[in-house]
Amino acid sequence: MKDLRIDVDRAVRRQHVQHASMLEGDYRHALSEDWKLRLGAQFTDQRAVGDAAGGQRGQEELEHPERGARVQALYTGAGPDDGFSITGVGQHDPVALGQLPGYLSLIDQDFDRANEKAVLIGAAYDFSKLVLPGLSAYFNFAWGWDAINPSTRADAPDQAEYDLTVDYRPAFKTPAFLQGMMWLRVRSAILDQQDASQLGWQVRIILNWERDLLSIRLDGAAERGVTRIR
Repeated sequence: MKDLRIDVDRAVRRQHVQHASMLEGDYRHALSEDWKLRLGAQFTDQRAVGDAAGGQRGQEELEHPERGARVQALYTGAGPDDGFSITGVGQHDPVALGQLPGYLSLIDQDFDRANEKAVLIGAAYDFSKLVLPGLSAYFNFAWGWDAINPSTRADAPDQAEYDLTVDYRPAFKTPAFLQGMMWLRVRSAILDQQDASQLGWQVRIILNWERDLLSIRLDGAAERGVTRIR
């Protein structure tokens, strides 16, 4: 199936301390000329072993699987500048040992606390034709519940996060050194945790300027990022 992608990854954080393996599948199916359905699933197995499990090497391992699923509707429109997507995600983390690239890794929270269940609803749109060329944005809302403190087993507060990201990628024609290299990203997040006295919030303004610092001139012509040995 050409539209099916499966990724397998394994990480070891110090031998005899922590192992993590991840399996992810992604499938896209065309519903019509403009609409596509995207399905995804993740499974992560985290293990604290040896001394990290509270014993000597070879003793009992602590196993903590994480599961996630995603459903996404993609609208491509009549041209490359038309784009819209709606995303729904569900995730369950029995006990998280470390940060992993899950579906619910947002600006403020990763929604990977011990025993936490979480869902996400998101939408994205390309405003290049309606408002300004190069302007796009996406919004995510996530809700997590049933989390516990892994040490005391006490209930942890439920939480919700609202994220908005706006990207502006202008098509510079002059000066030449800015063409396709500079773009602006503005991100904001609001965190609402149960029983908290106030909302948490943050705003990030990021200016991206991509430059090839390894450009060199060889044989009288500019060759980017290439070193020639003779």
